Amino acid sequence: MSYNEILAKKSPAVSFIDHSRSVAEHASLFANQELLSQRLDAVGMQISGDRLAELVEMGAWLHDTGKVHPDWQAWIHGDRAEKPNHSARSARYTLEFARNRDLPLTETMALTIAVLHHHTALTRDHMTPETVGNDSRVIGDPAEQWIDTLSSVESSEFAYPPLSLTGEASKEFERFLTYTRQQLHDDQTEYQRVGTLGTVIRSVLIQADHYASASATGTEIGVPKQLHADDISLFDSLRPYQQTIDSAIDAPLVGLAGCGEGKTHSALQWGRELAAQGEIDRLVFAMPTQVTTNNLLLSITDDTEESGIQSDHASLYHSASETFLESEAGSERWDTSDPMLEERSRRWFQNPVTVSTVDHVLSTLINGYQWSSIAKGNLYRAGIVFDEIHAYDMQLTGHLLGALRKLEEYDIPWYVMTATLPSSIQNTAAISGATTVRSDGRLAADQPPREPFVVDVSERELTADRALEVADKTDAKKVMVVKNTVASARDLAMQLRAAGETVTYYSSEFIRSHRQKKEEDIREGFGVNATVSGDREFLVSTQVCEISLDLSADLLLTDVAPIDAILQRAGRLHRSGVKPTSEDCRSITDCSQCKGLENHQYECRVYAPLNNAKSWYPYAENCDSDEWKLLERTATVLGGAGTYRFDRAQEWIEKVYNGFEPEYNTATIRTAISEDWLFGPHRPVAEDSGGTDNIALRSISSYRVPVLAASYTEPDGKTWSPEERWEEEHTCSRPQCSVTATDTTCRYDLWKFIQDYAIEIPAWWIRDGLNTETFPESKDEMPISKAKVAYFYDRGILRE
Repeated sequence: MSYNEILAKKSPAVSFIDHSRSVAEHASLFANQELLSQRLDAVGMQISGDRLAELVEMGAWLHDTGKVHPDWQAWIHGDRAEKPNHSARSARYTLEFARNRDLPLTETMALTIAVLHHHTALTRDHMTPETVGNDSRVIGDPAEQWIDTLSSVESSEFAYPPLSLTGEASKEFERFLTYTRQQLHDDQTEYQRVGTLGTVIRSVLIQADHYASASATGTEIGVPKQLHADDISLFDSLRPYQQTIDSAIDAPLVGLAGCGEGKTHSALQWGRELAAQGEIDRLVFAMPTQVTTNNLLLSITDDTEESGIQSDHASLYHSASETFLESEAGSERWDTSDPMLEERSRRWFQNPVTVSTVDHVLSTLINGYQWSSIAKGNLYRAGIVFDEIHAYDMQLTGHLLGALRKLEEYDIPWYVMTATLPSSIQNTAAISGATTVRSDGRLAADQPPREPFVVDVSERELTADRALEVADKTDAKKVMVVKNTVASARDLAMQLRAAGETVTYYSSEFIRSHRQKKEEDIREGFGVNATVSGDREFLVSTQVCEISLDLSADLLLTDVAPIDAILQRAGRLHRSGVKPTSEDCRSITDCSQCKGLENHQYECRVYAPLNNAKSWYPYAENCDSDEWKLLERTATVLGGAGTYRFDRAQEWIEKVYNGFEPEYNTATIRTAISEDWLFGPHRPVAEDSGGTDNIALRSISSYRVPVLAASYTEPDGKTWSPEERWEEEHTCSRPQCSVTATDTTCRYDLWKFIQDYAIEIPAWWIRDGLNTETFPESKDEMPISKAKVAYFYDRGILRE
């Protein structure tokens, strides 16, 4: 059966040639071929920008050739019920086309693989000859009519030669897939070349295909947009550390500077210069937690500041990013109806600047989620900033160090920023070869190095009574108390509240809307630019405060922790100050925090009752461990430390870590990154995700599992269950539908519900016997349970 019009799309009808032309045009716009040519050169692919542009264009014109087959045309015209597989047929034609054009074998393999898998994931289970070659819908005749029709397609831009795809040619396609797999398995250099080139072509092709298909229906979707140097604004006057960065911009780069010395601005300087040089066309920030991503995004898009980037050039991605963008803080700057803010666009790093978690960046480098290889194609063009790496556990640190080595191997620029970096990390293969810039601790050229607070150590336990006792002896209006465990922080906060104090309790155990409300309240009361009131306020937190919020307290009381964690906590103390007393500070600089305090001394007091303890969670399980020795050394060194200064802090760190040489596992992630260019398996990155190929990015002990609580209590005292809230918010005509519905129709609504109301509990609670009720899996196959815990706005989670 023949048809007058060869279609590629049904609703609305779009011809094969019009769709192919649209994909080719947009692929040309999306591909930064000169930059990608530089990247490919790093893996030995001597391919010019013009040649790369030709290959991308070929892929666009060839990717849907299988749709011209009579079987597929019969389906789209309504004369066949079963939809044939067009991608494999397109790949068969692409293979013969490449051979007809005498393309080099590397280009032939990359182009054929890109076309073959433009609708399937680039993972091991989709790359077998059995999966593709033996599909009867691929091999079936009439192939001659298919090729005759294709070669007769009229197009002034591209010609489809009459190639032979019958008989032996069909078997040759199967043999090619087998040969490709074996050849690449035996030659790792060629594997990497085909993998990188195939990923680049495929990523651009799929994004152009999606855009062309959406445009045909009148739908707007996100597209990969390039970062230009002028998109980033910088301060006219730079701080000393920022001036040093400005004269030493390189990749890879390590920056060591104290809190409040302008590291974020230095990252914008770095990204702006690399964009100007044509080294990158997007900038990605990789942060340790969701909260740090939210706050960094707000910081760099603040239009009241002279530096930063326009909000419509920046986006956010983590599992709760949509909730944040729809929050009060997010909705003031972003319109979530913008196609560039669709989840897929944000997840795929399509925006000029993306702020994400380190977990998402690492997951993209491997097959950590569906279609990660498309996002990898965009990440391949980025400069990546890793911030706050002191917050990583040993497992995540090992993965990061391994990833940094691979990024350098692929010529992907990176910049690691931190205030604390022990020599055990500085001396690793990943870090030691990078250009390193160290701050001298000054905020201005005419000021001395910062000495914003003093450090003291007590061997007593940090209790509510002691917190009140110390605070009463000072003029501190903003008192920050940090406990190492959620339970102890919650109990201390409740005790202070019972004593009549104004208290904000903050940890990771709140539902997202409440956590965002608490973060907004904390920024108003404890932010660097917060208005000083006459009343004293307490902020009681867990170690989440080390990295989560841009705060500036008058007094810090904290449980002992490893020294780098203590110094990060202390970075939230007198953040803009230069001297430890308000009087001396005011004599040097116009410190707004000191204006309301009379000769106040800013102090970080560390409580280390280690002599009376047998364990110190979450840092040491027993007193015979190396982790315990680190805590003891921290207490000893800080006990004689005196006044903080950045260079002194580096000496303190080295004293504590001297002789400790932890072994970081970098091999696991390096092997996975290498494998996952082509034939790697799907690699879930969460704990207990199943399978032998999963990678736990973080230590199992630090994993938290999202669950629904048995009951929720709001600030006004109203209590509700998940079942009751589901019935209120979810409209469904099926009477059997519930929060534990098995009908896949409601699966997305369930996922959204979980995003709003899930709380994160330690994974070990479940292993320890916490009663949970597992119900059907939601988006991305994340198992969700209802746990026997009660949730309260003011207290967080209580086990029943």
